[in-house]
Formats: sequence, structure tokens, C-alpha cells
Amino acid sequence: MTTTAVPKTSRKGPITLTVVGAVLLIAAVVVAVMVARVFFSVVPTGVLSADGGPGEDAVGGTEVPGEVTVALEADSVYAVYLARPASAVEAELLDQVRVTAAGGAEVTPVPGPDSNTTVNDVAASSILTFRTGAAGEYTVSAPPLTASSDAAWATVIVAPHHEIGGFVSSLLSSIAGVFIALGLGGAGIVLMLIGAVWWYTRSRTRKQVLAGTWVPRSAVAGYAPGAAPEQPHGAGYPTASGQSAGSAYPAPGQWHTYPGQYGAGPGEQPGPGQQPGAGHYRTGPAQEARPGQYQPGSPQAPYDPNRAPYDPQSPPYDPHRPPSDPQNPA
Repeated sequence: MTTTAVPKTSRKGPITLTVVGAVLLIAAVVVAVMVARVFFSVVPTGVLSADGGPGEDAVGGTEVPGEVTVALEADSVYAVYLARPASAVEAELLDQVRVTAAGGAEVTPVPGPDSNTTVNDVAASSILTFRTGAAGEYTVSAPPLTASSDAAWATVIVAPHHEIGGFVSSLLSSIAGVFIALGLGGAGIVLMLIGAVWWYTRSRTRKQVLAGTWVPRSAVAGYAPGAAPEQPHGAGYPTASGQSAGSAYPAPGQWHTYPGQYGAGPGEQPGPGQQPGAGHYRTGPAQEARPGQYQPGSPQAPYDPNRAPYDPQSPPYDPHRPPSDPQNPA
């Protein structure tokens, strides 16, 4: 008796896979937001305002020549930007900008990446990077422009900045974060799609099982539940009784038949141009035909795979002749 196992209907697996995909997708969004914050922290987007003055990230500024006092945080890196019309070809200060602490001590410049930004028709470039000591007020003094400068005006703006090491670290962190966000997002989308499809198919099977309408695939294909289709016999030959499936030779005592070679079966009269059905040729004594049955010819010898190929010059084997007859080939 063949039994068919009831398919799995639990939705725990699909739900778990879908939830994991959703969590990975949310994590990708969080990483993307963090990457954006790190990236924009190293890009001077808030140095200039729309009218060319100090922007929202700037802590102060003044016209050239001039000086401005700004309150700065302790042990922090700042940059002094020179803003001028974007159409100016050359805009240089006559001397270096000086930054002094509240006690009058001049702040020493530190290496920093060059930074440039443009808003509308105003361009700004960093000309000095420095690190503060104690928190407090610092005075920034800007000399006048050189005589060769073609800028109609210029201002200096103080804004937070980065040292070389911090800039490179932030840049590499941003690049790595982009790949991490893409990986998490891609994995999350794939898992969610697989989980959704799995969830749908499992839910559909669950409904069919509960409604009693579920049918196994084998039954849909035309086979009994749990039964496999019959395998072909050898190289396309039918399986005979007492012969193992897959054998290339017929069973002992049975004539070799090919599919479709014999149209009519045992006990049936063949049609025009059709040979008698399989089973009409057997070894042993000849049998008389019943009324309405096709009279078979003389019995044939069983198939011998070790026998030499058919020779047209040699007469066929006749089982009624004695073996000593020279006309009967061995």
C-alpha cells in the first residue's frame, strides 16, 4: 500500500526568512544615513550662505582687510576660508592670516586638506588650518589683498575643518560604509523576495490541505500517489515477464521485439501490412491456430547474443533438422 506524506504547512520558516530580510534592509538604511553624515562632515557644504556670506557651519567672518573674534571649542581643528567672486582669476592676501588666543599667543597652523566650495557666484578656498588649545575667544586677522589681485572684494570665514588623518579616515569610512550598506540592502531584498514567495506557496498549500483539495504532484502528472512511472526497457525495448528492467536482451526463450514492430497482439488478426503481435513467436513445438487466430510461421530459435551475425550465404537454422545435418548451421 502506497502512502503519500502530507506536505509541510508551517509558515514559521518563510516568516523568519522574511523578517531577517527586513531587518537587514533596515540596517542598510541606518548605515546609509551614517555614511551620509560622515561624508557631509568632511565636505564644506555650510561654509557659504546663498548670498556669499558665512554659512550655517561657519563660526564667523570679516571683510578683507579686517579682523574678527570668534568663540572656538577646545582642542578642535578649524580652517580659514578666503571668499571672493567666482569670476576672479587671482585673489591672494598680502600676508598670512594670523590667529591669536585670548592671552595673545599666536596659534600654530597644522596640515590640513585643501577645501573648496562655490555657492552661486561666490567661491571660497581654505588658506589656513589650525588647532585650538583651550576653549575661548580667538582673534582672526586678515591682511589686504595683493595689488595683482583682480577680485573686487574678499572676506575671510572661519569654519570647522579636519586634519589630514581625520579627513582620510572619514573618507575611507564613507567608502566602506557604502559597500556595507549595498551588501546589507542587497541581501535583505533577496531574502525578503525568497521569503515572500515561500510564504505565499506555503500558505496556498496550507489552505488546500485544510480544505481537503490538496493533490500531490504525482497524481496531477497521471501516476498513483507515491508511484514512479515505469522505466523504459533497455534502449527502448519493452520489459518481458521474468526479465529485469534495463536489460538490452530479451528473456530466455522469448523472441526479441521492438516497440511498434508488431501491430496486432496475441489472439488478434493483423491488419494489412502488419505483422503478428508480440508473443506469436516462441520456441517449442508449433501450436495449431484457433478459429479466427492468425497462424504463426515456423518457430524461431531464441535470441543468442553470442551468435555470429546473420550470413546471407548460410541457410537459416531449422530446429526440426538434426544437429548432424550439414544444412543446419551450428
